[in-house]
Amino acid sequence: MSRRSGSSPQNYNRPTTRACLRATVNTALLSPDILSTVMVWLGVPDLARVTRVCHAWKEAATLRLRDSRRSRGLYAVGGCYGGPHPSSSLSLSTVQRYNPTTGTTHSLAALSQGRDHLGLAATGGQLYAIGGWTGSRNCATVEVYDPLQDQWQTGPRLTIERSGLGVAVGPTGSLLAVGGWGGDGLDYLSSVEEYNPSEEKWEALSDLQTPRHCPGVAVLGHWLYVCGGLPGHALARLSTVERLDLDDEEAGAWEVVAPMHMPRYRHALAALDGKLYAVGGETATADNGALVVTSSVEMFDPALNTWQSVTPLCRPRMSHAVAVFDGCLLALGGFDGSHWLDSAERYEPLSGRWEEMPVPGFAPRCAQGLAVC
Repeated sequence: MSRRSGSSPQNYNRPTTRACLRATVNTALLSPDILSTVMVWLGVPDLARVTRVCHAWKEAATLRLRDSRRSRGLYAVGGCYGGPHPSSSLSLSTVQRYNPTTGTTHSLAALSQGRDHLGLAATGGQLYAIGGWTGSRNCATVEVYDPLQDQWQTGPRLTIERSGLGVAVGPTGSLLAVGGWGGDGLDYLSSVEEYNPSEEKWEALSDLQTPRHCPGVAVLGHWLYVCGGLPGHALARLSTVERLDLDDEEAGAWEVVAPMHMPRYRHALAALDGKLYAVGGETATADNGALVVTSSVEMFDPALNTWQSVTPLCRPRMSHAVAVFDGCLLALGGFDGSHWLDSAERYEPLSGRWEEMPVPGFAPRCAQGLAVC
């Protein structure tokens, strides 16, 4: 079974073949004649598809180099604010850029419409705002932001309307949209989509084993991890974790790994230094209807297939966002169960501590997209 719905197994995914293809890309030997000779020697018949893979690898490497030469910042996009609870709040279209190095925040061009519980990811030097809730409906809208022009443009739509989805960037720069809530039947979703900017279309991948709304999603190495979330209305939050091998077209199936110590919903998941960090989130609803929001943080070691508790956040947070910047985790915004947060925290792996950090001018919001670009 292939991880990409409708695709067939390809020989070029063998480790030896991948190494040869990467060598071809690295030496810029991309002419059809040379590629054809290499493919015949490797026994790979699909020259057109292999050529696209080679170009994708080369493009991703070039864009990573270009990005490394730019001054990076932390972009907070959309989200919601106001009301007693994130579910009864106003969807925002505002965009802010925070530079942790200088400690400054700037307002930028807004989205075309307010969206919360959207996904945000950076690839190829651009930001992609994906799906979300507009205040009245789920959407499949994708908008693409060019930081150099401070402009948003409409991108290829998702194949299905989603809010509360998880988004991550794959090893070759593709975008991955996971789970959420939406579709024609307003269902809790197990479906997964992948977008390759060079091909400009979304394609279905293998479904999750369990539907998940507002899960934590991150890529570590060649694995796509999905943890926690809500599987359906009035059901318990999940502690389970699934992963998909993005480097193996023939595998296709999601596999279950060790669960987190506690269920988490509307939390954040980030990869740093070969580990995964599950940060904060909502763990339950109290008898009086109040949300139980946690400050706890867990770290997953894929080599040991174990989770362990690490230093908690300075304050409880749910519907916040976490990104990696200069070797640290940055947690921004969110909701603590009664207050909208405009604060941020930074976690340094060497010290093993979270510390609050000022974010001058940052507007309180939750369920926003957050990415470094």
